[in-house]
Amino acid sequence: MKKSIKLNGILNVIKKCCNIILPLLIFPYISRVLGPDNYGKFSFSNSIISYFMLTALLGIETYAVREGSRIRNDKYRIDKFVSEVFSINIMSLIISYIVLLFFIFTNQKIYSYKELILILSIMIPCTVLGRDYINIIFEDYLYITIRYIVIQILGVLAIYLLVKKQEDYLIYTCIYMLTNSLGYLINLVYTRRFCSFKLTIHMNLKRHLLPILILFGGQLAVTIYIQSDITMLGFFYSDKEVGVYTITSKIYMLVKGIINALTTVAIPRISYYLGENQIEKYREFSNKLIKYLFLFVVPLVIGLLFFSENILQIIGGRQYISGANTLKVLSVALFCAVFSGFFCNGLMVPNRKEKEFLVITTLSACINIVLNLFFIPQIGTIGAAVTTLISEVIVLFMSFYTMKQYFKIEWDFKHINSVILAGITVIIVCILCKFLIKNAIIQLISAMIISALVYCGVLIVLKNDILVSLINEVLKKKNTK
Repeated sequence: MKKSIKLNGILNVIKKCCNIILPLLIFPYISRVLGPDNYGKFSFSNSIISYFMLTALLGIETYAVREGSRIRNDKYRIDKFVSEVFSINIMSLIISYIVLLFFIFTNQKIYSYKELILILSIMIPCTVLGRDYINIIFEDYLYITIRYIVIQILGVLAIYLLVKKQEDYLIYTCIYMLTNSLGYLINLVYTRRFCSFKLTIHMNLKRHLLPILILFGGQLAVTIYIQSDITMLGFFYSDKEVGVYTITSKIYMLVKGIINALTTVAIPRISYYLGENQIEKYREFSNKLIKYLFLFVVPLVIGLLFFSENILQIIGGRQYISGANTLKVLSVALFCAVFSGFFCNGLMVPNRKEKEFLVITTLSACINIVLNLFFIPQIGTIGAAVTTLISEVIVLFMSFYTMKQYFKIEWDFKHINSVILAGITVIIVCILCKFLIKNAIIQLISAMIISALVYCGVLIVLKNDILVSLINEVLKKKNTK
């Protein structure tokens, strides 16, 4: 266990930050060049592909990370395991593509987007062949981060050079497909440094298939309540409405992704502790992770609530400001989503509670779809955001109730109170910045800088153990150098 979980956490957060910063470099440009209509066409097509991408992946990545992390030190077992799950993945890829082609050529609405969908579908085999779960099993986040940043930067440059007018949405789609596929193609060579694998007819389906399908069902349900908003908006409203909602939901997903990066890098370590029966370390590590999540999510939720208009105006222009209230609703959902992600992905999956995970996510997805059918035709994008909030609340409460018998939360009220008090000071700073500064960009930047300083300052004064330990560790490493 020589890999540093803190280093991996930092690397994954850097990757997620780039996942926000790099899109921020192109959102203002691409949203203005393509316009809400053409960006809406792309978003609707991408939402369709997401279902077939999920079908092709079949939940194998989550299963492979969970089970592979337990046996990664056994060369023979890990080689055999990866060969089996990879072979299953190839079967699901073929089935997914056949169904996709049938769907395109039999549905009139989908057929009108066939060029975009077929271009984006190239990502499906690339992702399957890439087997990125091998890098995650062996916690090689340095490679994952560097690979991602380099390819995304190349993608940003290509967009600025090649996408010049509204009609270039097909070119943008091609660039998007390539930036999301190239890294997986590099994996074809790179992942062989960890293990040897090959296609095999001996796939051990009796052992693997049931848990894979259960995890797939849960992930499908998650995708439905994430993507069904955009899909249904595409059927009920214009491409412009889809474009506006896509920007707001993308901001929400990107911010959520940054915080969830902490949970993501923790999954292999939690699985390892459980596999080695190191229960005390598992509990201590998981409780500390909750503190980190709470520490980061509070100021981000506050920031999104107060500066939704500013963020949308800066990223997409005034034509997207109509989505401000939608983003505010999603910012509330962010708080629930972070902790539901911890209980579902960080605890349920490593503890092999995939059946419970499937029940919870399926129920929330069904509720989401039913509510979408009622709210979206009535109040459009705000209705879509409200259904997302309700779904996240349901998942949080159900996952917490399910896992409380397998994991005991150590409620640290000193930590909770210090974060809440620091959050109140951030609210005051946001109100003052909005009242005293009129320029949207200066207002947002000033609030971010001052809020960060005030938030950290209050936490230090109140001796918040998580932040103080982080600062001490940084100072210790600096003095060592």
